[in-house]
Formats: sequence, C-alpha cells, structure tokens
Amino acid sequence: MKKEFKQYEVEEFTSLRQAVKRHVDRHGDRAAFVFREKKEIKTVTYREFYNDSLYLGNALLKYGFIDKHVACIGENCYRWLVVHSTMMNSNGVYVPLDRQLPKQDIVTVLNHSDSEVLFFTKKYIKVLDEIRDELPNIKMFVCLNEEAEDGKFLSFDDLMAEGKELMESGFNEYQKIVGDTDALRLLVYTSGTTGMAKGVMLSERNVMTCINTGLKLTRLYDRAISLLPYHHTYEGIGLIAELACGVTVFINDSMKNILKNFAEFKPETAFLVPAHLEAFYKRINKAIGKKMPLIKAMIAVSNGLRKCGIDVRRKMFGMILESFGGELRKVISGGAPIRPEIADFFEAIGVTVVNGYGITECSPLVAITREGYDDCYTAGVPISSVKVKIKDPDENGIGEVCVKGTSVMLGYYKNQEATDRVMEDGWFNTEDLGMIDEEGRLKITGRSKNLIVLRNGKNIFPEEIENYILSIPYVAEAAVTAWHDESGEESGLCAHIYIDPQSEMAEDTDRETKIRDDVSKVMKVLPIYKQVSRINIRKEEFIKTTTNKIKRNEIEK
Repeated sequence: MKKEFKQYEVEEFTSLRQAVKRHVDRHGDRAAFVFREKKEIKTVTYREFYNDSLYLGNALLKYGFIDKHVACIGENCYRWLVVHSTMMNSNGVYVPLDRQLPKQDIVTVLNHSDSEVLFFTKKYIKVLDEIRDELPNIKMFVCLNEEAEDGKFLSFDDLMAEGKELMESGFNEYQKIVGDTDALRLLVYTSGTTGMAKGVMLSERNVMTCINTGLKLTRLYDRAISLLPYHHTYEGIGLIAELACGVTVFINDSMKNILKNFAEFKPETAFLVPAHLEAFYKRINKAIGKKMPLIKAMIAVSNGLRKCGIDVRRKMFGMILESFGGELRKVISGGAPIRPEIADFFEAIGVTVVNGYGITECSPLVAITREGYDDCYTAGVPISSVKVKIKDPDENGIGEVCVKGTSVMLGYYKNQEATDRVMEDGWFNTEDLGMIDEEGRLKITGRSKNLIVLRNGKNIFPEEIENYILSIPYVAEAAVTAWHDESGEESGLCAHIYIDPQSEMAEDTDRETKIRDDVSKVMKVLPIYKQVSRINIRKEEFIKTTTNKIKRNEIEK
C-alpha cells in the first residue's frame, strides 16, 4: 500500500536566469560562489554572477555565437560556471565535455556536436595545438585561465571585459533573448545505454521540470560544497537547483583537498557519489579503530532516544562530524547505488543521506528517497514529473526500468536510429534492471549490460556481490566478473580487489589467504551460485570515470 509523504512548497522557475534574478533582486550581495584561486579565497555574489553572465552573453552575441553550439572542457572552476549559466540562458546550445576524453574523442565530439566555440582551461592548450586542424567548425577558442595568444586563442578575461564595455555603452541585447523552453539547450555526450558515445538532447523545460519537482521532495541548506565534474549532468543540474534556492556553493579545488575544504568551508549539504561516502566511512572506521564497538553502542542508545522524540546525534557524534566541518547535515547521493549500511551509519550520526536514481536521458533525476519516509535500500518513489514502469518483469518482479514524462530527453543528436532503439511509445528504456515494491518505491538491481548469466542459467548482478566485498574494511575497490571455461561459457565468478594501500593488509605477506577467508565470511549469507570462486588482487586502482565509476570494460586489462 502506497503511503502519503511530505512535499515541500517551492517557487517554480522556467529558467536559470529567472531563478538567479530572483536572488539578485532579494539579496544580491549574498555569496553565490566561494573558491580558492591562486591560494586566495574569493567570493562572488549573486549580483556579480548574474552580471558576469550578462557580460559574456553580450560578448558572444556581438561575435555572432550566442545562438550557436558552444562547448567547454576543463577542470571545475568559477569561469566554467559562467559559461554554463550564459549558454543555458541563451538561444544556443551548451555542450559540456568530459575532461577525461582522449584526444581523438575530443575531436569526434566537437565535430559531431557542431560546436563553433570552445572554452577550455590552460591544461588543454597543448592538446588543442595538436588537433586544431581537425576542428574545422571551431571558429573561436577561448582559454578560461590564461592570457590570450595571438592567432591561437582568446582570453576569457578579455572577452568578459569586452562584454562589460558593451553593456556600459548601452548594448544589452543578450538580456532580451527569450529562448524556446522546448528547444535543444543542453547537449550532453554519454555512453548512454549501448556503450557508444551519443549526444543526449535536453531542453530548458526538461531541466527545470526536473529541478522543480526534485526540490519538492528534499530541501537544501544554505551552504553546499561542489565536488563532482561540471560536465556531469548530476552535478550541473544540482548546481542549478542550489542557485534556485539561493545557496552559497563552495567550489572544491582538488580531490586531495576534500576533507580540508570540508573543514574550512563547513558545508551543510553535499552532492556526492557513493564512492565518496564509502571512502569517508572507511576513513572514519580507521580513525576510530578499536573504539568502533563503543560508537556502535552509542548509536544504539541514540536510536532508542530518537524513538522517544529525543535527537542528540549531533552532540553525541560531534567529534566525527568535525572531520566534515561540523555542519554537514545532508548528503545527496547519486550516480550509482549506495550500500545501505553506509547510509544507515551516516544517518545514525546525524547526516541525512538522500539516495537518488537518475540517468542523463531523464535530466537526470527519476526517483529519490524522502527523509523520514524511505531508507536507502531503494531509490525511493519516482518524482512527480515522470511515470515509471517495469518492462517484462520476471517471477521476482524484476525487469527493465522504463521512464516517461516531461523531463525525458528530446532524443539523441543526429542519431534517430539510436533514439528509436530506446524510445517506445514515449517510454525511455533505461536498460537498468529493477522492481517497484508494494509502496511504489523503485529498487534498482543492476544494469542489464552488466548482468552475468552462468551456464547453470542463474542470473547474477555483480553490483550486489561487490557491496558485500566492499564491507571488508581494507578493501578500497572491488569488481566482480565472470570467468569462462574452455568452451567460453561463463562458469563462475571472479572478484577483482584493490587493497587500501594505507591498510595493514597491504603489507601482509600472507594477505592472499586472509583476503580469501574474509571474502568467504561476508559471502556466507549468499547462495552458493553467487559466491566467488576466484580472487584477483590488483596492484593498481581500477580505471574509473570522472564520477568514480569503475570502467567495467577495462577491469581485466
């Protein structure tokens, strides 16, 4: 039986410009972004951010590019966000590129996307020198953080200065642009559902519908930290949601500085992927060491008090929370499934973990857990702008997750065949496998392309087994694949394990035997056919995407 759940009242917006302008009018001097640049802490207010977008927009309009396809590649920085905002409020198309793209893939994506302007960080100057002749459509190269070089590229600062000068002289045509909310505005290249890079076409209506409905289900606090790469839809849309709520966003300058920046900026909210929470959990475990039984006893007492309406978690576990700045109250986890016991631990010490399920083709949010209603054993109930159905369910109710609604993509750019392959009567076939429980909550069991079918006919979701292995404290990363017999059939399971190099196990001469024993222990609760029969201990980390997902096609290389 489906339950009623709380929804927050939100002021809905049809555009990012409308959302930011509201905060400019109400509290323009509030900090929008705080970041470290050349070892100095800089603050940009909502009014300054809004004006910077106007400057860039008018400059691009003057050069005739505001209605064209504009791409951006590089590390996270404030200037990237100005490009993002400017193009999302234009009548052109914004094309964010994955900063891990190999050189030839950059060429392929830029040419396929019909991009005419490329913004980039100085890290890419050498690469672009090498491929420039292969990019006949790019008419303007703009470096975000380097002075102009004659004949090669323009400077972002010079372009901004030109836009500001135009506005001061009375030219402000960019502000008059009213884009078609149903037209292509955001073109995101993703491996999608078949492995080949495709351009996902999203409109302004797709994006803003997703944000408006998502904010009805979870509130954001006043200070947040930005960690994930900006080309990723999850982070990009999350940032727009934060700006719509007037949040101050701290831009993380380096992954190695995460905890340092948590301590310095004291965020209340963070958009993360499960790999971050997994790493934080193991770091806490290591720091606590032999005191973990005491912490678990304190958690039991705290949970008992909460049942009586007494919540003292933030006082009881203040020392642990201090490692995250002491103010962290909510983590929104997406991009991959999270181990429920990790979410339960953070909830127990006073940090709410909201688990979301999404896919780029759905702008990206599909379902999200509700605080005080769901737990992270499911992905929660679908947001109100979409409908979800399970296609061809098996005897356990597991089948392909299909989504329909106003936040579903327009299609794949210049690829009608691929679009037709995943769209069926308005339903998008995600190729994710899952089920819907009796309360209407969506549970994702795995990716159909990751499914292992053993020769005995048993279906295995590797993600399920990996979660058990990751519960071993010294295991930093794990992936499960099938091993094949002489006939080439998938006969059993192999666990590929990377040990935390800081753990004692990394130096243990008898580690292979101990690891095998520990894996066997955590697997005891699983049926025999789900237990691994081979273990491969890796010397190096897995090759991963920019959002810390293991590249499964590279596991055995």
